[in-house]
Amino acid sequence: MAMTRVLALAAIALVSVTAAAEDHFPLWLPTTHMSAGSYPKTFTEVNGRTVFFANTAANGRELWSTDGTPGGTFLLKDIYPGWRDGIPYMGKSATVLDGFAYTVTQNGDGMFLCKTDGTVAGTTLIPLPCSPPCGVYAGAPVTGQAGGILYFVGPSTNSNALWRSDGTPAGTSMIKDGFVDVPAQMTDVAGLLLFTAATSYGSTGPDTELWKSDGTPSGTVRVKDIKPGPSTSAPVYLTAVGNVLFFAADDGTHGAELWKSDGTDTGTAMVADLSASGGSA
Repeated sequence: MAMTRVLALAAIALVSVTAAAEDHFPLWLPTTHMSAGSYPKTFTEVNGRTVFFANTAANGRELWSTDGTPGGTFLLKDIYPGWRDGIPYMGKSATVLDGFAYTVTQNGDGMFLCKTDGTVAGTTLIPLPCSPPCGVYAGAPVTGQAGGILYFVGPSTNSNALWRSDGTPAGTSMIKDGFVDVPAQMTDVAGLLLFTAATSYGSTGPDTELWKSDGTPSGTVRVKDIKPGPSTSAPVYLTAVGNVLFFAADDGTHGAELWKSDGTDTGTAMVADLSASGGSA
């Protein structure tokens, strides 16, 4: 009986590792070499077609397009020629803005924004106007924003940075660097970008709090120090409802509870202490 239970647990662990491996495999080895299947994911509609990521033995993980038929399904671009992955292993998002889908790509020259209208001819790479180690950080979502601004995350020389783009090389520039973690959970709230980030470390790691950006360096600031001092309030589940952002955060007193924000310090507050015993999230 004991041996049977051990074997069962080992089987469960093996399944879990196999399922997780596709998102954690090294950049230099395409996941198609692990097992059969193309692992299609990240389906995004653009101009009546669906753009997605898929692996093949010949091309690695690349960007594909489909109209839902075998004949209408094709590789958009072999961004990293050969078996290497043009879509980084952490690439999990594509954002549609003004008729184009944007995502994170890589080749032997570095990392780029890729824009596509769902056709081969309409798929191009947008270079970043900076020197290595500048590049797009694939772990953060690329997120569209009102006003025709695309926001994305890339490292600067010694830190992570928030960038903006209008879909052209000339309109792509760094907004702010100095983030010690990866700006994440990018959410459009009435034309304002709200996200989580940290520019310093606390006692347990990055002092992550709620931030905002209007696309300018001076307009990219922390909204509120929800948990005062060098510690994170761990804001999560950022969701826009109309002109209000709802999320969960821990102010150090009430535990993880329901909060809201309109993008201002005074307009960011706990909605209710649902679990007086110390957190309901």
